[in-house]
Amino acid sequence: MIIIDTNELKGLTQQAIDDGRREAERIAREQAEAQERQRRQDRVKADGIIAQIPGRACTAAKAQQSYAVVMSLRDRTDFNRPAGDEQWGFCSEYWLTGAAVLVWDACRASRLQPELQYWYEDSGDSGFNIVIHWTDPQKPDLAGAYELYQLTWQAIEEGRRDAERIAHEKAEAEERERQAEQVLANSIIAQIPERARAAARAKQSYAIVMGLRSGTDYREPLGNRNHATLSEHWLTGAARLVWDACVNSKLKPELQYWHDGFGVNSGFNIVIHW
Repeated sequence: MIIIDTNELKGLTQQAIDDGRREAERIAREQAEAQERQRRQDRVKADGIIAQIPGRACTAAKAQQSYAVVMSLRDRTDFNRPAGDEQWGFCSEYWLTGAAVLVWDACRASRLQPELQYWYEDSGDSGFNIVIHWTDPQKPDLAGAYELYQLTWQAIEEGRRDAERIAHEKAEAEERERQAEQVLANSIIAQIPERARAAARAKQSYAIVMGLRSGTDYREPLGNRNHATLSEHWLTGAARLVWDACVNSKLKPELQYWHDGFGVNSGFNIVIHW
């Protein structure tokens, strides 16, 4: 039997206690350092996402949307669902963690009225986004708001102005195109009497009014397989105007299919008969 002196036992015990305390302090220090590194990483990530909010809002406003997705959330990374909770279409702001809670708090502090929005796809994928919404044309008071709030609303207004500019330019382009189509249609319509006269001289009972081009004078619906048939409802541009003029003048227009007999060239004409 080994007999240990009382003082020696006391010393060993105290040493063990001290070793245990130092180990506990080391573990606590490492945990604190790891948490601090994670906190800094979360802050950097959140700052990057927050910096993108004005741009996202501007892009959404240009598309005439009244909302913008701020951040997509990952389960068990950006939020932790309580054990036993089975409401898979619901997420609470109190479950947010890491960068997500920093982004959420920034949006709330900046009066951007964030919401947690659930999304679902037919493939089975689903999840949540942090989304900001805005109403048109009202805007809350900027007094006391954060820079993010001001930048975001500035971006939204710029997006709206861009959307209005784009819509105006599109309307002008459509009007120019409409005028060009009308000029072309008027030119073709003006030739109908002479075409009919020439056809009658040649002892024909019909006259070709207009040759049609696919993609310009008509657009076939997706999935159409009968390429030898054309509906009047598919006509566009000048062809539509010429067709309507013939119908209104009771010239009984028809859409006539033609081909060269070799399967190389084919198409459609607007034809009148008598």
